[in-house]
Amino acid sequence: MVVSSLLEIERNGYRAGKIRGRSKQVDYYRQIQQVVRSRIVRNFHSSEECFTPDYSIPYASCFLNSNYGKTQFILASEDGTLSVFNSKVSQRGRKQKTFQNQILKPSYTIQAHNNCIFDVASHENSILSASADKSVRKWDAQTLTHIDTFIGHKGSVKTVVPFHYSPFRFISAGRDGNVFIWDSRHPTNSSDNNSSVLSLKGIHKLRGKPFAVSAATIKPDNHTLITSGATDGIVKIWDLRYGSAKELTRIDLQLGVKCRDDNIYKSSRSRGITSLCLDTFGNSLLANYIGTDIMLFNIEAEPLVTNVFGGSGYYCDSFYIKSCFSPECDFIISGGNAAYVWNCSQPSEPIKLGSTEITSVAWPHFESILTISDDSARIYKIKQNPSTCTDGLNIYNFKRRKCNY
Repeated sequence: MVVSSLLEIERNGYRAGKIRGRSKQVDYYRQIQQVVRSRIVRNFHSSEECFTPDYSIPYASCFLNSNYGKTQFILASEDGTLSVFNSKVSQRGRKQKTFQNQILKPSYTIQAHNNCIFDVASHENSILSASADKSVRKWDAQTLTHIDTFIGHKGSVKTVVPFHYSPFRFISAGRDGNVFIWDSRHPTNSSDNNSSVLSLKGIHKLRGKPFAVSAATIKPDNHTLITSGATDGIVKIWDLRYGSAKELTRIDLQLGVKCRDDNIYKSSRSRGITSLCLDTFGNSLLANYIGTDIMLFNIEAEPLVTNVFGGSGYYCDSFYIKSCFSPECDFIISGGNAAYVWNCSQPSEPIKLGSTEITSVAWPHFESILTISDDSARIYKIKQNPSTCTDGLNIYNFKRRKCNY
């Protein structure tokens, strides 16, 4: 039986963020610490209807667009399946406060690809999935009905990124070293004959040979593209206007990058980059490097290292590991040898969540932090009304079933 466990601790009534002041930010950070110490676990077990009988590892995850509420999330798996879950507990269940052997079944599950799915993204009223079968597919978010297939990559597609405020355009990047910009309104876009509206080929090279593009993201202006290399360890910033792509600047730690204190941060070797994430305004770029460092760059002018996150045993050794900002960009969370949460003002003092390797993470709402490991999906929440339960936390009693590998 496949296990999809979900750790849920509910929201605590106030939000962290610059608009509420630093005291609230510190309180929110302490609440997360309290959550970790409590170790209260709620396990949702997936039935055979959820995945194939063989064990399938979840590779990617995301919450659905806010149009579908704040509780629905999707898991993409090694066997090519997509499953939509709803983490909301019924009001009747909340009154009982104790739950025995409850099973959370997916709302929908489909065989989306014939190979593993590396990335999934919520795109307006649709879902985009990127797979090792060299294709990107578009699905209806409500029913998981297939809408379109986009073919063009010559290798596995590693990442898919929707444009901001556009239901039709998105970006894909893959192991073939190519980045494609797609528009589903383009007349040649069909399952039999695909054509991207713009292509960037072999943009990350090492010793003259193209290597995989490990991550990509786009600024809110919808014309500034950022890509990273899996081998060269370089971040490149592109201008997509005028029907072409022009490289504006690059961030190479081997050459050195200016730091906030005017010193130069320099690496003795190139390190692959596993993920990229922009803050809400598109000014700060979070880059997750193989090793022990996560870099925060200010990219508005000359690239500037504003913070280096690490410490407490954090280590990243896989290109499946992702990191992201909190909704108001006061915190970051990253996978690794465990899940780690940093306060942006305290980069060397992370909170460690759990003890197993975490790959995909998501923090779309203040009440929900989603982490993915090889055998489970967990959501961390801070409680809304601490006075109703012991120590301000709901107590859940679930029996965890054995996972057959």
